[in-house]
Amino acid sequence: MMKTAKPEAPEQLVQIQLEAYNHHDLELFLSVYSPYVMVYDHPCEPVMSGLDEMREHYARLFEQNPQIHAELIQRITMGPYVIDHERITGRNAEPLEAIAIYEVRDGLIQQVWYVQL
Repeated sequence: MMKTAKPEAPEQLVQIQLEAYNHHDLELFLSVYSPYVMVYDHPCEPVMSGLDEMREHYARLFEQNPQIHAELIQRITMGPYVIDHERITGRNAEPLEAIAIYEVRDGLIQQVWYVQL
């Protein structure tokens, strides 16, 4: 079973959501995000606002892509920011390369920016 306690280190929160994503555990995935989280496609195009939109999006994503998996290639942490380089498989025929930049404040992920190739 995966941990559900909220650790204080930003990289631990990001790791919990990565593992929950890979297990398609929607509630654990969402548990490390602020209720007011903002998710952007780079540079600043909002794509999701709040947990309700995230729940709807990721519930559909997990249902439609039962093999989806994010492989962590590299992680950089600087203060409240965690930058992950990921390879996503199980969604499209070809793997998707992405960078996710997470901002962690007050023990929760507050903002996320995605850069996709």
